[in-house]
Amino acid sequence: MEREVQEAWNYYLEKFDKQESISPSAKKVGVAVLTALRRRHPAITSEQCMDAMTGAIDRARYLVKRQPAKEFFAKWHAIFGKFETFYSLWEECHEVR
Repeated sequence: MEREVQEAWNYYLEKFDKQESISPSAKKVGVAVLTALRRRHPAITSEQCMDAMTGAIDRARYLVKRQPAKEFFAKWHAIFGKFETFYSLWEECHEVR
């Protein structure tokens, strides 16, 4: 799971044009989201987990660019801090595609 979180973190940094090291709290939040995702979807693969995380990041970035009032979504913890928020962003990402 840590590899998936690190890859999602790298993707997040790239999409939001940031340069930071992953903090222990960001890592913990990412692992918690993946754990909850796997509980909800027991057969989900590692690749699908990454798709879910990158999809949520893409949707957050889209919202930040289109709706300045949603600038808070440029923060990792805003995307992944609450499982339901993450899951909602992921679902929205799939609706748009």
